[in-house]
Amino acid sequence: MRWLLFIVVIIGVSAVLWLSVSAQNLQKVQASVAKKYPQLNHIQAGQFSKEIDRQPDNFVIFDVRERQEYEISHLPGAIWVEPGMSRTVFLNTHGQNLAGKTAVFYCSVGRRSSDMLSRVHTDLTQKGAPRSYNLTGGIFAWHNEGYGLVNDISATENIHPYNSQWGKLIERRDHISYKP
Repeated sequence: MRWLLFIVVIIGVSAVLWLSVSAQNLQKVQASVAKKYPQLNHIQAGQFSKEIDRQPDNFVIFDVRERQEYEISHLPGAIWVEPGMSRTVFLNTHGQNLAGKTAVFYCSVGRRSSDMLSRVHTDLTQKGAPRSYNLTGGIFAWHNEGYGLVNDISATENIHPYNSQWGKLIERRDHISYKP
C-alpha cells in the first residue's frame, strides 16, 4: 500500500513539474517574440479578455494560423488570415473593417501573428485603427489560462497543437486535436 501511495505522489509531482516547465517554455517563447518584434505592441491574454468583455465591438481579431488549426478552434469572433498573406491582400481584404477598431493578431504562440502584424502595422493607423496588438503567447496562452474557444459549430476546449513539439506548450494536453 505504501508503494502505491509513493507512486501516486511521484506521478502527481511529475505532472506539476511538467506543467511548470511547459508554462516556463511558453514564457521563453513569448520573450523571444517580444524581443524579435520590439516595434509591436503585445497584449496579455488576461488583459485582452477583460477589454473585449467590456467593449467587444471595439476589436477586430485576426487568427494567423493554417486553416486546419482555425477549424479546430479559435477565439470568438476571430477572422481567419492565411499566414503568408501579403500586406496588400490583407489591407484590400480587411482594411475597410478597421476604422475605429483595435486590431488584435494571434497564432499558436505569437510568431506568425507578429510576422503578419509587422508587415501591416504602419498601415493599420492609416486605415483608422487606433491601436494594434499581438496576443502574447497566442492561442496557447489563451487556452492555458482557461479562456473560451469556439469552432464553427459551438464552444470547444479542443486546440490544434501546430505540431508535436509546439504542442508541448499546451498545458491541458487532453484537449489537443488535429481534426475538427
